Amino acid sequence: MKCLYGKHYIYRYREIAEKIPRGASVTDVCSGDSVLYTRYLKGKNKYTGIDINPLTSFNSQWAKIIKVDIVKEAIPKADYVVMQGSLYQFIPNHKEIINKMLDSARYKVIISEPVINLVNSKNKIISTIAKYSANPSTGNKKFRFTKESLNNDLQRYFKQYIENIYFIAGGRDMVVVLNTK
Repeated sequence: MKCLYGKHYIYRYREIAEKIPRGASVTDVCSGDSVLYTRYLKGKNKYTGIDINPLTSFNSQWAKIIKVDIVKEAIPKADYVVMQGSLYQFIPNHKEIINKMLDSARYKVIISEPVINLVNSKNKIISTIAKYSANPSTGNKKFRFTKESLNNDLQRYFKQYIENIYFIAGGRDMVVVLNTK
């Protein structure tokens, strides 16, 4: 991830953290190594990181990391439910995952998803390698969103929830903020 994003890597997390008010509870879906918490939310927010393969393990009064398969299990409720760079893992069932996130969020869902991807490269070697490089233990993920495909799905299925859509990380990620109220 650091190689793909370069200098924009850390800004992805900072941008999302700035959307979450101090004291709000957060469920970080597909949390990976929980950088959002360890670098930005620690000491400010109650945090639950969930992942099918948690990369870190901690449990305290303010934060916990738990193993959850969001396809089969409920997403823990929180004021804010966040997902960064993982929605593509659920194609073609990503709409159901967004609905589960909306059901779990008291206030907002924040999704940051890459829309400029090596999988979509015109270079066949690069796109082939990229297609087989992402496997969260649920199989290789061959499809990724483009700006158009993600925006079309959001406008078609979640238009009534959209508060904002914008780009970060040098234009690589599309951020969508969905308001549950």
